[in-house]
Amino acid sequence: MITIRAFAPENASTDLALPLTWGQRCHSRLHTHLPDGEVLALRLPHGTTLSHGDLLSSDDGRILRVVAAPEPLLEVRADHGLALTRAAYHLGNRHGSVEIGPDCIRLPEDPILMGMLEGLGCRVSRVQASFEPERGAYGHGHSHGHGHDSGTSDRHAPGQHIHEFA
Repeated sequence: MITIRAFAPENASTDLALPLTWGQRCHSRLHTHLPDGEVLALRLPHGTTLSHGDLLSSDDGRILRVVAAPEPLLEVRADHGLALTRAAYHLGNRHGSVEIGPDCIRLPEDPILMGMLEGLGCRVSRVQASFEPERGAYGHGHSHGHGHDSGTSDRHAPGQHIHEFA
């Protein structure tokens, strides 16, 4: 079993990829499996949220790179910016996690929200993709204390996540 209790330096060489969904990346305590079946125990400080690209150090010296694993999402598009802006407004009122792209919004699958968004005139489709939601205006980074003076990561500026979709 691999146990992870710390972050690795940002320039460390990676030994393994650790694919995790958004829900898994929100847990500082987690038991999961690597793609090869090896058991992994995550034991990070409470409140830690992982981001795509974070480097973790295992007790046995291996370095793992966090990869945002594909998961079931809704992708919201509209024919005009006003409809997409209205969708973002209504989603924000529900305080859910959303990823903002240049011409779409992604969020975890939810049939109620899907109906609401379609009722607002948006096109909603189900996709399987990685998910890196907005962290909020005051918390765009994540706290994990590995050498950043502010205590937050500066790898992701607000609104600059892993937007691989067009």
